[in-house]
Amino acid sequence: NTTITVYALGLLGIQKLANVTLYEQSGNSGLNNGLWSANGSVNMIDVTLLQPFLTLASGAEIIVGHAQSDATYPSGLACGTAANTVSGKAFTAYVNGTLLGQPLLNVIEGEADLPPTGGSNTNQVVGVTLPDLAFSGTAVNSTSGATSPNPNSTASSTTQGVNVLGGLITADALDVSSTSQATGTSASTTFGSACPGGACNPTCAATAPCFVNLAITVGGTHILTVNGTVAPNTVIAIPSNGGLIEIILNEQILSGDGTKNTSGTINAIHVYVLNSSGLLTAEVIVASAHSDAHHG
Repeated sequence: NTTITVYALGLLGIQKLANVTLYEQSGNSGLNNGLWSANGSVNMIDVTLLQPFLTLASGAEIIVGHAQSDATYPSGLACGTAANTVSGKAFTAYVNGTLLGQPLLNVIEGEADLPPTGGSNTNQVVGVTLPDLAFSGTAVNSTSGATSPNPNSTASSTTQGVNVLGGLITADALDVSSTSQATGTSASTTFGSACPGGACNPTCAATAPCFVNLAITVGGTHILTVNGTVAPNTVIAIPSNGGLIEIILNEQILSGDGTKNTSGTINAIHVYVLNSSGLLTAEVIVASAHSDAHHG
C-alpha cells in the first residue's frame, strides 16, 4: 500500500494529477453466520486520476496486475460426521520408462489439480516435445468443484496435434472429461467431453469422449481411424521388435459405493510398451481426467 501522488503543470499551476498505490492489499477474515471466511485481493498498480487526463475523466481508475481469492468453510461439524471432500486431476501427458534409450521417469505435462476443499485450477500448454511423444497444438487442462451443498467435481483435458511413438498414434484432437457428484443417497461419475469454447467438434458429443481424426498406423498401413468416439476400454495389441505395444483407447476406471463415494478416471490414450521378455519398458498416457466426490 505504498502511495505516491503525481503532480502536473496545468492552467492553474502545479496540480495533483493522480494518486498511485503500489502493491495494494486488501482483505479480511473471520467467523460469520457459522462459516469461517477469508478474502483478499492485490493490485500491483492502482492509479486514480484527480484531474481529467487525455480522454479520461477525473476519478477514472486504472489497475494493472490484479488477483483475488476467497474461501468459506463450516465452523464445525456435528458429532460423528465427516466433512465433504472432492478432488480432481487433469493432465496432457504422462511418460514413465525408457523411450529411444532415454529414461523418462514420471514426466507429467500440463497438470491441473483440485484440492479436497474444492475450487478451480487450469493449466495450458503450448507445444510439447518428448522422445517419441509430441503435441503441436494447444493443450488445456482444468479442474473445478465444491463441497456444498453436495460434493461435486469436474476435470477435463483437451489436446491438439497428437503424435505418439513416432507416428504410431496420431490425432488432430482429443477431448475427455470426468464429472463426479455425491448426495449421500446417490453417487456417480460420468465421462464425456469438455467441448472447448462451448461447442463440440461436429463429429463428437458432450456425453462421450471425443477423438478427432485419430489414426493408428503400422508400417504405413492404417489399422484404425476414429472420428467421434470408441467403446470404453478398446484394446489394440501390436507386435514390435519381438515385444508388444498395447494401446487402450477411451480407458475408463470407476469405483464407489453408489451412495456417498464415487471416483472415476478417463484416459483418451494409454500405451504400454513391453519388451521380448514381457517386461514393461515404458508407459504413456495422453489426455487424462480424474474426478471424485465424497459425502460426509
